[in-house]
Amino acid sequence: FGRRVSFNSVGEDKVRSLDKQNFETAGRHPRIQSRTPARPTDLGVDVDQDFLRTLAGAPKDGQLGKTLTGVDSLHAMVPVELGSLRPLLVQYVAQFENDSYKKTFPYVDYITDVVDHKLTEELEEALLKQIKNQEFDRCWLAVPQPIDWSTVLGFRYRRGARQPILHDITFPTFLETVDDIDTLNVQILQRREVRCVSPDDIDLYTWPVYKCIYCEVDLDGATYLLNGGRWYEVEKDFVKQVDEAVKKIPKYKGELPEFN
Repeated sequence: FGRRVSFNSVGEDKVRSLDKQNFETAGRHPRIQSRTPARPTDLGVDVDQDFLRTLAGAPKDGQLGKTLTGVDSLHAMVPVELGSLRPLLVQYVAQFENDSYKKTFPYVDYITDVVDHKLTEELEEALLKQIKNQEFDRCWLAVPQPIDWSTVLGFRYRRGARQPILHDITFPTFLETVDDIDTLNVQILQRREVRCVSPDDIDLYTWPVYKCIYCEVDLDGATYLLNGGRWYEVEKDFVKQVDEAVKKIPKYKGELPEFN
């Protein structure tokens, strides 16, 4: 609700900050702020690779507030009397129900949140199938947030000083700590933890394994991404655009050297 109201209300050149997420192999989660109101593209948004999670800025209609932002819920900086609160909320609902954002920010629908619980369960079943079959070409573990690597010694999947410290997290090394891969389920992935430790053997960061998973799943003709513990759907026309662009790249006609 908050994300859609913000996109529908904030002027294209009135953005003060935004949160974006990049879905390339080395996922990035930066927050960018501007000293003056600007356009998202002026703040470094790559419309082909970035998921614009949320933005903050001044709405085109000053009655909606001085600043709007939000993802699930809406956060509004607005002076309002209790008696005029209901009409204001009605305006926010109207902003949620229209689709004017498609003209101002057409690329925000390239990647959207999956909110259907039944679909999420189907995607999680497909995820578990990939893991159990050890199909890791489109599925891997990665640190889910920016960290200070200069303070990091390594990672553990279990508590205890005797547990080995790994230089990185991967599915093969994690599965070595699972007693029976056939019994692996989403609850185990959400309960088990990745622990990032310092040279002094202190936990610097702790995340559920599920939050560290990046995975691409094809289901019923659509493409979905799991990143940071949340599922996203990639818009079909966008997938088609990418596929067509790749097909236009000429194939290499020479011979490649042998490689082991």
